[in-house]
Amino acid sequence: MCFNGTFGSLLVDKNRYSNHTRGFWDKDLNFLPNVLSNHDTFKLPSSLPNIIKPMINIAEKLSEDLPYARVDLYNARGKQLYSRKSHSTLGVDM
Repeated sequence: MCFNGTFGSLLVDKNRYSNHTRGFWDKDLNFLPNVLSNHDTFKLPSSLPNIIKPMINIAEKLSEDLPYARVDLYNARGKQLYSRKSHSTLGVDM
């Protein structure tokens, strides 16, 4: 999630369609183990892909002129894929 074009936190989903789990990181990429979620959360931090910094840069650029944006990006075998950008926290599935 970005606030005024600045990266604020990271949400990672794994196995979305079976045994769905989530992990959360703060703005400094510190793992957050006790975040309340409607999905099981990672017990230990998952390793982040080596393209995480470029992905954060993309999210910041896409959210530059917005007070809040959730930018959905995917790591598909080392390639960055853009899905969507949300401007509201309403309906966010945390």
